[in-house]
Amino acid sequence: MNANPPAAVIEPSSSAAALERPRHAGRHRFACFHVCATFCLIAFGASVTSNDAGLAVPDWPTTYGDLNPIAPYLRGLVSGLIALEHNHRVIGMVVGLLTIALCVWIWRTAETTLVRRLGVILLVAVCVQGGLGGLTVHMKLPAAVSIAHGMLAQSFFCLSIATAYLLAGEARAAGGSIARGSPTAAARSLQRSAAHVFIAVFLQLFFGALVRHTVAKWRVPTFGDTPVLLHMLFALVVLLVVGRFVAKVTSESPPGSRLSAPAIALAALVLAQLLLGLFAVATRTDPLVTVLHVITGASILGTSLFTWLRSHRLAAREPA
Repeated sequence: MNANPPAAVIEPSSSAAALERPRHAGRHRFACFHVCATFCLIAFGASVTSNDAGLAVPDWPTTYGDLNPIAPYLRGLVSGLIALEHNHRVIGMVVGLLTIALCVWIWRTAETTLVRRLGVILLVAVCVQGGLGGLTVHMKLPAAVSIAHGMLAQSFFCLSIATAYLLAGEARAAGGSIARGSPTAAARSLQRSAAHVFIAVFLQLFFGALVRHTVAKWRVPTFGDTPVLLHMLFALVVLLVVGRFVAKVTSESPPGSRLSAPAIALAALVLAQLLLGLFAVATRTDPLVTVLHVITGASILGTSLFTWLRSHRLAAREPA
């Protein structure tokens, strides 16, 4: 008679698990939406820089005297270069609001201190990024501030991806952290190689920012400036590092590591980026080509970070 446990014992735990899954899924989906919104913001920022529209709106935080972001649309001001700059500001405002919502959600529901800290860092970063955007206008696009603004955008994108990953099911299944346990020698080698890819790509984006935000951008077709040469030569370094990582994944990754797909994506994106770089030279930095170049660069950075984070699962999956 006592072989089967009472229904009252089973029901609460199963219903709690059923409630837990949607809560985690909704939070993760929102974090992924935050990543997509941040990516769109980078794309709009690239359009502003490539079309030299940074000073199309000469005041900040207002747009031609209007603090209300909708007013310029109603006044018929949002067209041409003004549209590029103002739309970039509006999307930045949306990302800021999404970041506040995500931070609050994380603080109310996150299971680990690391994720809560990432939420706070995201919130601080988006505030600093907004301030740097204002400084670029008030100081008439100084190179140092513009480069800092561009690189913080890429860093913020990485923070958003890391937050979304740590809120995902596979990260929580591994204990809610990016590293746990003692990885094997093969796992450590893959982790190091993935880290090298991420670092190399980030450095390459920095060299690209030096080109885009200085007079070097006018000398791209003639290879006539040091930042241009650095950016082009370091592209070969990125190609070699990514090639080495793909080879390691092909030969050393254990079954179930789930590194093959992002590694292949990385290789494809890097090849596409090299072609876009050649097109940028051939078209004398056509705005559309350079925008695509920046977007692809951000995609490579995000994919390399995701791959690095995923490589840390090997520590939780493999015994020492």
